[in-house]
Amino acid sequence: MSSSVKRALRRGLRRAAEGLRNAVSALRFEVSHESLLRATTLTLIVLLAAGLRLLPLRWGAYLSEFDPYWHYHVARYVSEHGFAAFFTWRDDMVWYPWGRDVAKTTYPGVAFTAAGLYMLLRGLGVPIDLYTLCVYFPVLMAAITCLAMYYLGREVAGPKVGLLSAFFLAVNQAHIQRTSLGFFDDETVGILLIVLFSTFLLRAVDERRSEGEHIAYSVLAGLSLGFLCATWGASRYPFAIAAAFMVVLVILRRYRPRLLSAYSITFGLALLIAIHVPKLGLKFLWESTVMPVVAAFIILAVAELVRHVEKTNHKAMVAVACLALLAAGLYLAMHFKLVKPLGKKFLTVVNPLMRKELPLFESVAEHKPNTWAIM
Repeated sequence: MSSSVKRALRRGLRRAAEGLRNAVSALRFEVSHESLLRATTLTLIVLLAAGLRLLPLRWGAYLSEFDPYWHYHVARYVSEHGFAAFFTWRDDMVWYPWGRDVAKTTYPGVAFTAAGLYMLLRGLGVPIDLYTLCVYFPVLMAAITCLAMYYLGREVAGPKVGLLSAFFLAVNQAHIQRTSLGFFDDETVGILLIVLFSTFLLRAVDERRSEGEHIAYSVLAGLSLGFLCATWGASRYPFAIAAAFMVVLVILRRYRPRLLSAYSITFGLALLIAIHVPKLGLKFLWESTVMPVVAAFIILAVAELVRHVEKTNHKAMVAVACLALLAAGLYLAMHFKLVKPLGKKFLTVVNPLMRKELPLFESVAEHKPNTWAIM
């Protein structure tokens, strides 16, 4: 090879190396020490959450208790026959001799989520069986929930609160108990959906966000709450908490039109999904747990109406008249028993003294309150 060719080759290689360095420099991004520390801490918290929930692995990887096996049974049926088959499935192998109408007696959320994830992994060529997936599913969901809790805490009061929130959930005894290895039950998806719903709703009512973000987060909050209704009976709690949150904002004179629009989109979409869940149906709209949602919507509508009234005395008259009509309507609905009464297990949360009269509920772990020592 001649010297001129060698020189040309060296020049070409230098140019190629310089171009590669420039490309890498263009892709380089700066990370502050605080961001790096925050990401490392959050990663350790998620790993801690997963590690604590994997401790039962010392006795083997298997499903524990009755409900996880039932959800696995439903997930297996859905993965073999399709999601639509669930809604017409009558299982003759249980509740002999009548069989069980599965759609009207089971929340499909957990089974649908696991079956969908299983189909996705199999489609990607991951060699995993459904039983193994269901065993490790709670641990995966717990780790994702801790990650989501960080964003909820950050939304409320910044990244430091987000990290503390994620850490407290990671080591929370009640959450560990309901999301440990093999406990394939409603809480695995339900608690995650509650956290996501809360985060999306707070972002939807944030005045600093654009109109497009406002609508998008309202829809996401509605989808999260709707899927929660299809997953867990405890969806009644965020219904009441969100309604109370909106009413408190009105009382504190922090009403904005965005509250009404976000609330309408979120709960309209959530209730639309809920009534299509066979176990809930249209009767869900007449439950006493939904009445606070209706009342809060009317209060927000009254606040919006009053906002357009100019004179102060007229504002007071309109507000009093509308609230009086609301109170009268709720009283008549309760008096004529148009509203389905609140379930006893939910009443025990409002009035803990009722637990002494209902020892059956007290015997169920998820209904038993923590002691002050554990708190």
